Amino acid sequence: VAEMQAYHAENKPAPIKYPTTITRSLVEELTGQPFEYEEILPVFENYHADKKPTDVSADTRALAEVLVRLLGRADDADVSVPRVEPYFFPGMFPPKATGRAKVRPSAIA
Repeated sequence: VAEMQAYHAENKPAPIKYPTTITRSLVEELTGQPFEYEEILPVFENYHADKKPTDVSADTRALAEVLVRLLGRADDADVSVPRVEPYFFPGMFPPKATGRAKVRPSAIA
């Protein structure tokens, strides 16, 4: 792990920037002339991507690489990795009051 930490501390990955416009090339049907136009991609204007390698520390990238290698070895050796369901404790996501629910009289007694 220390070797991976040192490697990732020295080699930071390049950030990924998503395009908001792209240039498309087409051929006009009637004249056969090629033309280009710029297409706007509004989906990426307010897009919040998941964390990328540039967003986390070198220690996190090193640990992720070690885990990927361990899982790869397990896969090569036909070792089944058990599927673990995510665990959420009851107070992690408390219900939000919307004001739409009414209290039934039977629930008060």
